[in-house]
Amino acid sequence: MTKDIICKEYGSGDVIPFHLEFLVRGGMELFLPLSFRTKSGGIVEICYNLSEVDPLGKRDDGDEAPYIASSLIKGMKGAMDRYIFPNQYLLRNKVAYMKKDGAVKIAYVPFIQKKGLPKDPAKVMRSKTIDFIKETFGFLEGVNTAREEKQMGNHILNETLSILSDSTIGMDTCVRKIEKLKEEAYYYSGKDKAGSLDLYGNII
Repeated sequence: MTKDIICKEYGSGDVIPFHLEFLVRGGMELFLPLSFRTKSGGIVEICYNLSEVDPLGKRDDGDEAPYIASSLIKGMKGAMDRYIFPNQYLLRNKVAYMKKDGAVKIAYVPFIQKKGLPKDPAKVMRSKTIDFIKETFGFLEGVNTAREEKQMGNHILNETLSILSDSTIGMDTCVRKIEKLKEEAYYYSGKDKAGSLDLYGNII
């Protein structure tokens, strides 16, 4: 096993077998490549391939928020096409990674809720994305921390959270507004973007 492969064990009752079958085949934008095997005692070992990613970690540039939100929502919608719903896996900064092209990937960590599938998956996607953005940009670290004070003044970050929180608009409109905000973050932030990270496929 190489340093780029990390394995974690789960109880067989904590995983959904067909999820793993889909994930092994690959092709889903949201999740890291993985492999798995069944061990004795009802244990399932899942191994994640980290060879092409780095930990996302906490971010300081709030202008990245719409890019991250867009990547997560697109990935979650793609996962639902394979019947992997947003309330069935963990979405936290500690399991999130970034590829060199800026795409966000997460390690599939099953999170089975007994109440069943959500009646409104779009609402769950937006709620989980809000929590993820707040965690990633320091809004959950405590009251009046230096990081939080800095981020509270970032227009792009706050507008991203506002769009995600707006219950008067549907998911398609939400996505369109976030895509438009990506343009604003890129073209009108007043920063010299030359030579910077190619966030999510934008031309630099």
